[in-house]
Amino acid sequence: MSNKKRVLIFFLLFSPALTYCQQTTDTAALIQEYNKVMSFTAQPYIHYTTLTQLDASPVLQSQDTASMHGEFFKNNTDIYSNNVKEEMYLQDSLMVNINNDRKTIWLNKVDVDTKQRLNVVTAFGKEVQEIMKRNYIISKPESSGSTSRLVFETRRPQSSIAISNTRITIEYDSKTFLPKDINIEISMKEPLDEEVLAAMREEEVDEKKLVQEIEGVKYLIRKQSMHILFTTIKNDKETVEKIPLYTSCLDYNVITQEYTGKGKYKDYEVTKLF
Repeated sequence: MSNKKRVLIFFLLFSPALTYCQQTTDTAALIQEYNKVMSFTAQPYIHYTTLTQLDASPVLQSQDTASMHGEFFKNNTDIYSNNVKEEMYLQDSLMVNINNDRKTIWLNKVDVDTKQRLNVVTAFGKEVQEIMKRNYIISKPESSGSTSRLVFETRRPQSSIAISNTRITIEYDSKTFLPKDINIEISMKEPLDEEVLAAMREEEVDEKKLVQEIEGVKYLIRKQSMHILFTTIKNDKETVEKIPLYTSCLDYNVITQEYTGKGKYKDYEVTKLF
């Protein structure tokens, strides 16, 4: 699955929740505020570009500090996304996933019902909203100029000594409600036993970077962040009709019923999963 698709799904799942930082505000009103921000994804024609930056402390691998440009098209039920490393086409009855690092193309059949479900914005559903109410607290700080902000933070269980916290900040235009950027911060503080420590040593994980001893207890401590900047958002039909098609990278042999890569994808390994 491409990064843009992941980003979209992540954006949809970490949905509405709950209270106001400086004023007491009705939960339903905040949910509606979030839904207004997300409503651009429900349009039949969408094209947006993003810059995604990843960071972590401590840094364990090069991907922890990656920077990626992305592009997303939605033309009714047809979707295309690209973050350079990965591409995804959801067109006709096919889902095409391309990994440009591995030079692989995976093909899956998608029926009409599944395709329609994949195109439905589930963030507005009551079930998702109830889940988020139970697990997240929402705050809305004072607006800054033309920019408004919603902040989501996980509720912490009082009985647990482990702390795993997710904080999501969505900035958006106060008038148009279009998102400007999303910042996701995940912090982890988990107690470790000797069995886990032994497994880490076996995998040659740098214990000094990840493990801290607090009051005689060893903890795994790490922070990760993802910042998504929306550089453009358009919903006009003319722009979206320029959506790339999977036929630009695949040929189909009607006799053998097999697909092969073409153009710059001609050396890619194609796997048909149906």
